[in-house]
Amino acid sequence: MNNPNPSPAQIWDRVFDRVRRMVNAPMVWLAMQSVKPITIDGNFFVVGLSADRQYLASNLQTFETVTAIEDALREFAGRILAFRLIEGETLADWEAVREREGLTPSLEPEPPAPEPPAPTPEPPRPAAPEPAREVMPTWEKLGERLQQRYKATPNIKYPHNQARFILEAVKSVSDTMDLLMPGPGQPPDDQKERALSKALERLSSTVNLDPVFLSLELFRYRESRGK
Repeated sequence: MNNPNPSPAQIWDRVFDRVRRMVNAPMVWLAMQSVKPITIDGNFFVVGLSADRQYLASNLQTFETVTAIEDALREFAGRILAFRLIEGETLADWEAVREREGLTPSLEPEPPAPEPPAPTPEPPRPAAPEPAREVMPTWEKLGERLQQRYKATPNIKYPHNQARFILEAVKSVSDTMDLLMPGPGQPPDDQKERALSKALERLSSTVNLDPVFLSLELFRYRESRGK
């Protein structure tokens, strides 16, 4: 029988099993096994890495990996949760982060939606193969993910929280550019340029910023990373 109220550790075990099948990256697997699930705080699923394992953190911060983790969280937790990775492994560490960032204590999380009534039993059918899950990020999926994260961010009405969200969003856009845009030395692709432009316009609309300003922040970030 399934546990109706699984702990963060139980949810994380199931998320790891799912992501391991979706993302073929042993360093991601190692990083996921190294974190400690801490709590579900409002719309955040909080996990932590100890100080001596912070070198693994970048493996859990790419758009592809975060998307896979949050998709699995939504399935196993029964609602949308934003994945949050911190330094530290205790609830006190998370409370310190929350205080430092000016986040107020969250309300009790919304309960999962009730399950529909069981359907009338049907004669057994041959088992169909499980459809392949799409893990390759797209600009549309990125836009949806960033909108969800924007809505899930506590106190987003305050300028400093909006700024923090924008900086994190810029990192996600940059990661997706590395996957979807032509690489160095390759000719420009007008279709991909239009898709990037639409993604930036959509994000600009979400955060109520001029697309040119947002693009400037994006390329400042990429230049600082030597891209």
